[in-house]
Amino acid sequence: MYRMCRTLSLLLCTISVNAFAQSAVPLAYRIDTFAGANPTRDVVDAHEEYISYPNALAVDSKGNVYYNDLSRALIRKIAPDGTITTVAGNGTSGYSGDGGPATAAQINGDASLVVDDAGNLYFTDTYNLRVRKVTSDGIISTIAGTGRAGFFGDGGPASAAYFSLMGSLAIDGKGNIYVVSIDNRIRRISTDGMIQTVVGTGRAGFSGDGGPATQAQINRAQVAVDRDGAIYVLDSLRIRKVTPDGIITTIAGNGQFGSMGEGDGGPATAAKIGIVAHAAPDGQGGLYIAELNSNRVRHIRPDGIIETVAGTGALGYTGDGGPATQAALNFPFDLALGPDGSVYVAEIFNHVIRRIAPDGTISTYAGRPRNFGEGGPATAAVLNDPNGITLDQQGNLYVSESSGSLIRKIDSGGVITTYAGSGAQGQGGSGPATSIALRSPSMLASDGAGNVYFIDSNVVWRETPEGAITSFAGMGVTQQGLNGDGGPATGATLGFPQGLAADALGNVYIADSNNNVIRKVTADGTIQTVAGTGKSGFGGDGGRAVDAQLASPRGLALDARGNVYFADYGNRRVRRISPSGTITTVAGNGAISFLDNGWPDPQGDGGPAVLAQLFGPTSVAVDQMGDLFIGEHSYSYSPYWGNRIRRVTPDGIIDTIAGTGQYGFGGDGGLARDAQLHWVSQLATDASGKVYFADRLNYRVRVLTPLYGSLTPQSTDQKRIGLWE
Repeated sequence: MYRMCRTLSLLLCTISVNAFAQSAVPLAYRIDTFAGANPTRDVVDAHEEYISYPNALAVDSKGNVYYNDLSRALIRKIAPDGTITTVAGNGTSGYSGDGGPATAAQINGDASLVVDDAGNLYFTDTYNLRVRKVTSDGIISTIAGTGRAGFFGDGGPASAAYFSLMGSLAIDGKGNIYVVSIDNRIRRISTDGMIQTVVGTGRAGFSGDGGPATQAQINRAQVAVDRDGAIYVLDSLRIRKVTPDGIITTIAGNGQFGSMGEGDGGPATAAKIGIVAHAAPDGQGGLYIAELNSNRVRHIRPDGIIETVAGTGALGYTGDGGPATQAALNFPFDLALGPDGSVYVAEIFNHVIRRIAPDGTISTYAGRPRNFGEGGPATAAVLNDPNGITLDQQGNLYVSESSGSLIRKIDSGGVITTYAGSGAQGQGGSGPATSIALRSPSMLASDGAGNVYFIDSNVVWRETPEGAITSFAGMGVTQQGLNGDGGPATGATLGFPQGLAADALGNVYIADSNNNVIRKVTADGTIQTVAGTGKSGFGGDGGRAVDAQLASPRGLALDARGNVYFADYGNRRVRRISPSGTITTVAGNGAISFLDNGWPDPQGDGGPAVLAQLFGPTSVAVDQMGDLFIGEHSYSYSPYWGNRIRRVTPDGIIDTIAGTGQYGFGGDGGLARDAQLHWVSQLATDASGKVYFADRLNYRVRVLTPLYGSLTPQSTDQKRIGLWE
């Protein structure tokens, strides 16, 4: 049977093993997409493209708009006719491809983009610690950086220099490239390939106005440069300018934090400014700036007066077709000036690029609606950052879209509709679910009565089967330290909760992550801590859960016996709280090791789960057979850390059932353990043994279907080796 399965197609093999099934134990899982369409494609209409997180823009002299699609490792181009194509990146993060087509190369990071007069594109390959170039005919190369972190190389070839993590890029009219890094320096790569520091000493601070820029202190600045070579330093709460002769002065900002456009209409040097991520010179001696925190675009005019040109300060997505000053923006992150004087704005959390025309009107230039696919097949819909999922007893699946500010429902027939959220961003509230403005809904849970619970803005909300939303736990204030135990849950403060579970009796469990505890809200609305002392650490196994130490608990799950499982993320373990209140570790030994190539080694597969090494356990689920599933994801930029799903059988044996560990997308229709995943978020299981999970940065919900087969005594002794090994 095993020999046959190596050569037959997956479909025939599945039929065969099911025909001879003698056991209810799945030997392997097939992986498929359950919801979410491929959001990246070459399209004619830019309004049909879903943009994940646009955080970098550039415009060339022909009017082509370039943007970086953060998290997909792609750089895309919008032609003036609206056609979108990929110009760099193959969709998998890494470093490769120099000397060949840029579309076959791997890139890695939140790039900043610039284009020279010849149509060559330059970008910061941030996590590769390099600056790379894509020629007008599509060939990629590295022009600066070796990939080694540090500060080295000034006065020599940029290709031999070391960089710390990079921020923005800029280019002047002569083709010199300027790059800023977090070591508080701005360096210039001249057209002959040599590198030199032109601003900053390497020490964070504010000093040096009126003197040489190389002796000034700057503080985690960004950079812009005009065609004449004047350097604009987007410093902490100030904008500074370095003239071509190297003298630095402050041209905007009084050093006080602003968020309401304070100072508009007056001298920019007297105004309060907020967090400025990027800026664009206007070609006349002025500067456009994107203020993240105030959701505004402001203009420092050549005469030194500052004014708001887009945004009311409100967070949202409104105003298309009208004056830009009356529009709501959402995290304007980068700006670029078009050849006709239009200002393009990358709104990272609206997933759009908007255009401010020379007459001051605003419109969406590229990007799809948030609820694309509404009323149709879930596999054709676009999901905006799917984070949490849960299944109800009728087989409906709910998915939270953290960046889309929506919760959507996929019924048993596979049709997707909006379940909660208006699409605008807000602080939640009470009333009809689809009229409430949510901010960033995350983890979900459902109970036996048909209520759906979700986390948003440090509050747990409950939606009834009738569609009404009310607050259930938390006051919306993040607080380190426990508050509210023994009283109404709505009067308690929660510290960045990152896990939810509900039982058949109406009890809801909350992973209060920053407070390092697990809390329980009973059916009468009272909140109580059931695990953790509030102090981060590891200890207490075998004793009372309330006396134990936890470290940033994440996902939660319940089994049929009333045990509570949670991912003890900071301790790299999964732990269990028994109905009697005793805590034990069920998976993970707290250690982590790496292979020679730097990949984490998932040690322990095939053996006791308590001796295995987990990397970033963030989510858990339990099926009706008592199998425990663990989603591993690390908040790291390495492409090989985490991105697995592992199963612990009732007898305590652990194995990897999905994911190679390398992040990316691939494998649908085949064996799950050969597939690529990208940020495993919440897990859920159904009565048939299927495992659903939010594959967050693949913008999908995916499903693992168990493949059953005949077990011989020999294969049982070999710890359930899969059929295709």
